Amino acid sequence: MTHQEFGLRHIAGGTAAAPVLQHVTAQCRLDGLLLDTTVRQAYRNTSKDVLEVVYTFPLAPGAVLLGFSVTLAGRRQVGAIVEKVQAQQRYEEAMESGDAPILLERSGDGLCTVNLGNFKPGEEAVIEYRSGELLAVEQGRVRICIPTTVAPRYGDPLRGGQLQPYQVPEASLSAEYGLALTLDVDAQWAKAPMHCATHRATFAATETGARLSLGDRAWLDRDVVITLDAPSSGSHLHHAADGSQQVVLASFQPANALPPRERIDLKLLVDCSGSMAGDSMQSARVALAQVVRQLREDDRFSYSRFGDRVHHGFRRMATVKPHHLAMLQAMIAVTQADLGGTQMLAALESTIALRGTAEQADILLITDGEVWDAEPMISAAAASKHRIFAVGVGAAPAHSLLRRLAEASGGACEFATPGENLEAAVDRMFARIRQQSMRDVRVQWDGGAAPDWVTPLPGSVFAGDMIHVFAGFSHGLPRTATLVNSERALAEGSPPVSADKGDALPRMAAASRIGPASADEALSLALRYQLLTDRTNFLVIHERAEADKATEMAQLHQVASMLAAGWGAVGSERARGIAMAAGAAAMPAPAGGMRMAKLAARPSPMLSRARFDALDASPMEMGRAAPAASGQADADEVLRAAVAFLSQGRQGRLADAMEALKPDDAVMHAITALQGLGLDRDTAWMLLVRWLAEQRAMDLDDAAEDAMEHALDGVSAEQWQGAIVALADALDPARA
Repeated sequence: MTHQEFGLRHIAGGTAAAPVLQHVTAQCRLDGLLLDTTVRQAYRNTSKDVLEVVYTFPLAPGAVLLGFSVTLAGRRQVGAIVEKVQAQQRYEEAMESGDAPILLERSGDGLCTVNLGNFKPGEEAVIEYRSGELLAVEQGRVRICIPTTVAPRYGDPLRGGQLQPYQVPEASLSAEYGLALTLDVDAQWAKAPMHCATHRATFAATETGARLSLGDRAWLDRDVVITLDAPSSGSHLHHAADGSQQVVLASFQPANALPPRERIDLKLLVDCSGSMAGDSMQSARVALAQVVRQLREDDRFSYSRFGDRVHHGFRRMATVKPHHLAMLQAMIAVTQADLGGTQMLAALESTIALRGTAEQADILLITDGEVWDAEPMISAAAASKHRIFAVGVGAAPAHSLLRRLAEASGGACEFATPGENLEAAVDRMFARIRQQSMRDVRVQWDGGAAPDWVTPLPGSVFAGDMIHVFAGFSHGLPRTATLVNSERALAEGSPPVSADKGDALPRMAAASRIGPASADEALSLALRYQLLTDRTNFLVIHERAEADKATEMAQLHQVASMLAAGWGAVGSERARGIAMAAGAAAMPAPAGGMRMAKLAARPSPMLSRARFDALDASPMEMGRAAPAASGQADADEVLRAAVAFLSQGRQGRLADAMEALKPDDAVMHAITALQGLGLDRDTAWMLLVRWLAEQRAMDLDDAAEDAMEHALDGVSAEQWQGAIVALADALDPARA
């Protein structure tokens, strides 16, 4: 198994086999905040061989599998949860006896794998699973996301036993699977504005609410994203019987009772790996432009991008001054997905270590999250003392990884697929970033008996974002519950009302209890409540009549996933008719269907080839061009002399003082280029010195800082952008 640095892993063998997966249907119902989804995968064996079909597919991070069934040869059988080792043994025994075993297992973070054994030529099967997911009102809306494909990821999925070889998802340019999906909403949602950002959809009233239906041309190549406007719904409690016990779900939406933070230290970290090319990188630039608009006078920031290496545009935290903002805008304008593989762990560690960081700093991470081996990143995030606010972009981002990163660090996560409003996503994220942290948050159960157990609160609580807590009671119900911290009540729930959800609420509560439980307790909960975990599988054995048993050895058939739309600039989500978010530019539609685009949308002609790598080079790499003749001053000598000159309060005639040093050819070429942008001599020298000081992370005294601020105040953003390119061209020896 090689690393998926950039490109597709193709199915082994020459000519691809005829597709076994035919199409998928999904029926969803939103009742209050419980999303109940039933998915049916239709299979047909058109080959002449007995097959063992393996298909790895994504599941929404918060979804809990509540049911599994298989229809084969006209007979429907319901699956049962079995301890993993026993399930695998029974599966192998059924394979050897010629029966048809079907196994559903968790195969990774947010992934499931279904195994359909001894699938005979000409047979058809329907594999059905049902899931429940508790949605949350977040910053005034509810977002429903149904993932349909797994985009290629960087790294080794086999390392540390994350996946077994047969579970590793394949991606194919030729695979095509249709998707039919409906969403029914109850009466309370029927009048709420509803929007499908990813697909063409129709809306119709029903007897019990309303229905959304996807259009005919829907495929398993992107998330299905549906949003509903949801003004603050307050906090409430629901309860359901679980044997002799009552399970209570408390849903809190805290209000913001604290003044916003006066200043933030924000580290921007942008994924520039190959998978971000195309739609994802366009989305990233739209988001970053909105970040610039959100920065305030007292904030500090940095800008870094990463792929197989990390580049820092600023060597320390920059203040929100006009020249720093102009430099940031120039960097954003020329940012491309040109840095190879996704070394996210190294990028996080390097960004965390940037100089000049306040005690509380935040990282705004923009990425598609397409990496394996998540655990080291989760550990680094938890230990970093930085909150990570992740914005997931692309048609099929890795939801589970980004949510876990945010949760482990006390941050938050937003997703914005092409077609969604990126500016609004950034605004919602800044609403969270500027909040003061809510510390020592707990639930106070008022009246009645104390709970027997309570599920953990999330690692971060933000005003405007709903959180859910489960609790079990053996002796009556509480009158109400209140979310509190050491200072005040944050949200108070209404008296509990009965939830007519069948066994969904107790089972979803049990799923929430498994994470923090001991291994033995987790297994016991999974078996009792029939839950799919890393130690349990769903199993069905379709016993065949003796004359119908499979007698040939089954051939392995891995179902290839459709390549995520727009991944790595292959095709485009937008080229399929999806409307762009405001402010983004549409990519041209590819000719003849999907194709490999060579470049994403180009920046302005002035910046058509940014020397951004030079901006990111280490101090020892920058400005080290060899002197053209003995006695000439290089860039570092010029910088030291200029800072000494300015620190003495001498601002006038900087150009004369620097040119008296006889600067080398590289420095003089840079000055000539700056003057070509319309800058006078003194301003050109001042800008060169400011840029060099930023690259060396040089600490300047107040006199030098004041002189530079005054001299550069009139430099326009366009001049700054041109200057950055010109300086990198002239002073980076690698560009010579």
